Amino acid sequence: MTRVVFTLFALSSLLMGCLRRPPAMAVPDALGVVTTEQGVIQGRGEVPYVAFRGIPFAAPPLGERRFAPPEPVAPHEGVLDAQQLRSPCLQRPGIIADGRGQEDCLYLNVFRPRRKGTFPVMVWIHGGGFVIGSPKRYDPAALVAEHDVVVVTTSYRLGILGFLAHPELADANGDSGNYGLMDQQAALRWVQRNIAGFGGDPSNVTLFGESAGGLSVLSHLVSPGSEGLFHRAIVQSGAYSLQTPTREEAEAMGAELAAALDCADAACLRSRSERQIRRAQRGDRFFRPTLHSSVLPRSLGDAVADGAFHRVPVLIGTTLDEWRLFVALRRGLLGRRPHPRHVRAEIEDTFPREELGPDVVDTIASAYPLADYGEGKDGLSYTLGALGTDAIFTCPSLRLVAGFAAHTDTYVYEFADRDSPSLLPISMGFELGAAHAFELQYLFASRAERAKRMTPESLALADAMTDYWAAFARSGDPNTTRGELPAWPLAGAGGLSLDTPSSRPLQLEDLATAHRCQLWETLEDRARL
Repeated sequence: MTRVVFTLFALSSLLMGCLRRPPAMAVPDALGVVTTEQGVIQGRGEVPYVAFRGIPFAAPPLGERRFAPPEPVAPHEGVLDAQQLRSPCLQRPGIIADGRGQEDCLYLNVFRPRRKGTFPVMVWIHGGGFVIGSPKRYDPAALVAEHDVVVVTTSYRLGILGFLAHPELADANGDSGNYGLMDQQAALRWVQRNIAGFGGDPSNVTLFGESAGGLSVLSHLVSPGSEGLFHRAIVQSGAYSLQTPTREEAEAMGAELAAALDCADAACLRSRSERQIRRAQRGDRFFRPTLHSSVLPRSLGDAVADGAFHRVPVLIGTTLDEWRLFVALRRGLLGRRPHPRHVRAEIEDTFPREELGPDVVDTIASAYPLADYGEGKDGLSYTLGALGTDAIFTCPSLRLVAGFAAHTDTYVYEFADRDSPSLLPISMGFELGAAHAFELQYLFASRAERAKRMTPESLALADAMTDYWAAFARSGDPNTTRGELPAWPLAGAGGLSLDTPSSRPLQLEDLATAHRCQLWETLEDRARL
């Protein structure tokens, strides 16, 4: 897909902003004071949980710390007020309601149950295409209050500041970039050292994330530096970029960005203002983890296929209509409505590189005839939604399943509730169904907030999903739920369709057939999709 379309991955994180968190009600709580290795912090007792917001987990990445691995945070004197969210990481304004953000942003938030005990820990990595987003949009009330888990949400450096690779920034091994992944690792190390004080079990940590957050989870499954920092992994819609860029590819983009900043050396890159960084971080820039000898030594797809990943239980899945969101965003936000006369151009524009030849386009067009999806412009929208879902999300995810399942307990899902409330603020003119990121509202909101937007059947699915996710966090098996829910088989026996009126078993062969995965496997050999 083109850079413009990849920007739509970033825009998807604004969807959670449509879910408004009700004002927190403060209540007295002795559990709101915790001693960490940096000192004493004061949280806030609230009705659904006890919250600690804005806890520093690394030193501010300013000055010489810009474009460098995160460093330990210094101890503080007195009691640190941890009752307010801190600024998001620096990002372009106007794209998302979180605002401009700032460079001093390496903070995390901890939400614990309102009773004493030792609880499983779930660490959430937000999406946003590695260019926007923050923990602000994710309220773990249902997971914490109803399922007795400790949830940690964390920031990490984004865009240029998080992923710029350039020879002038290289370490002793010649590596640069991936600072955002290093931030996530620093947050996980902080959890290991401190979470027991919040009632969390450091020997039972689940890492989970969606979209760019899901790709981050995959990266940590492969990264040597993440070994032992988590014990289960949940990957939501994260398999969209399994061919990890090489150092050469990353540095070529880095040179382009350095030129945009009018810089030729590290000192210049570290001297540029936040405003200059934002301006260089154009909306069509695409950032992602890249190969790095100590952080990410192997391409994600190859590593998983070879079994070169940390052997922890994995829960992985996608949504039924992932790509409809991006078609809708192009129509509504970029003012580009696909036209049947331009079907070939629209297919070409869905994929990243110019190697897509006319024979490949013809093959794709034949496999997704417009007549199967409806008439006119809306029919083409559904067609593009289907082929983008299949090629970019579902089939890559299923390729990973084979590698995971050969070595560890693996559970597969497809979120398929087409009655899911739309998270877009306006109508897009066609049905979005179970689009990318639409499952997030089923996991991150209180029961009361979900009930305002969902049908009774969708609300029941939301309750089931939080139960499954929490059960997996407790034991590595989503079947250890507190309620009577449909059995979730291991990947060797199938998966689970998360749908209304009730979730049902899913045969992975049928899922692959429905999403034309054999076609896309064939095309992998003919074009770099």
